[in-house]
Amino acid sequence: MRNYRFTLLQARLDELADSDGRKTLTDEVAILRGVLELHVNSCSSERELLMRSSTISELVTKIERVVSQCHKLESSLGQLLDKTAILEFTSKIIQIITDIVSDEDQLKKISDRLLNEIGKLGSDDIVTS
Repeated sequence: MRNYRFTLLQARLDELADSDGRKTLTDEVAILRGVLELHVNSCSSERELLMRSSTISELVTKIERVVSQCHKLESSLGQLLDKTAILEFTSKIIQIITDIVSDEDQLKKISDRLLNEIGKLGSDDIVTS
């Protein structure tokens, strides 16, 4: 029986190792946030919330750690763009459009709109270095 359980465990570990998401922590963050939400929503009074504050605080700390690790992992894998990279990419897009569109007024409108959209990106969308 013990070998059977070990074989099942090994098969599951192999399955997880082959998963596309093995180098991401976003699922874990979502699970922790879901658990936190369940704990908070299950409190029917302020007193109950205070009684669960230790558990809730631990979950918040765990979420913060996993988010931090997720950010480090994404950064080390080159999955984050800084503002300079986004501006360079936009410049290349504008150049492609310029090669095709000859109307100067249309080109100015297109480039202004692209740069305006980049300006709208918040600090959560771009990692500045």
